[in-house]
Amino acid sequence: MAGSTPHYDVTVDATSEHTLQVGCLKVLRLVRPTWDKDQIRLKVFTDGLTNKLMGGWREGWKKEVVLVRVYGEDTEKYIDRGAEVDNMLLLEQGGDGAQLFATFTNGLAYEFVSGDVLQPGIQPPQVYQEVAATMARMHRIDLPPARKLPGVWTFLRRLASLYPTEAMEGLLTLHQLEQEIVSLESCLSSSSSPVVFAHNDAMPANMVRTSKVG
Repeated sequence: MAGSTPHYDVTVDATSEHTLQVGCLKVLRLVRPTWDKDQIRLKVFTDGLTNKLMGGWREGWKKEVVLVRVYGEDTEKYIDRGAEVDNMLLLEQGGDGAQLFATFTNGLAYEFVSGDVLQPGIQPPQVYQEVAATMARMHRIDLPPARKLPGVWTFLRRLASLYPTEAMEGLLTLHQLEQEIVSLESCLSSSSSPVVFAHNDAMPANMVRTSKVG
């Protein structure tokens, strides 16, 4: 699925804000070749350990922001980046995701969705209804054959491969952790629940509400 998305052989150096800006500008000029480079404005949205997120737009056209996400160092050890791209495309096709413009060596560029990021805490009833409806649409996304097997077991084993091999006081040993995964897989594989597309990180910070409460 990811093969339909343009890929650029560009690596963004995120070790400083300056190199991040230089790299993101290079990506933006590939994604938006008609933009005048002297009119491009940049803003850091997130400066975290997992990802660095920068937005770029033409001066006077802030509604056309392109987000450039740069992956954190070594995050590919526990995050399947190919699956992440496929998930974004599935969400976009399902009507509840941002448009993916391109991928590059250590990141991707995609549409900025304007709205309000949900905050932790009590929400108006309408928000819960909208979240539930959105999750239901996600669960109805038609999955390609290769994605109709549960992905959670591969993910858990990927995490287990990073677990310390030495026993640590108060924690499971690596063998015990692996046995827990086997036990869970054996138990849940007999479930009658269908395998559906799931967000798997549906916390408020990952939800953008594009409408207002009346």
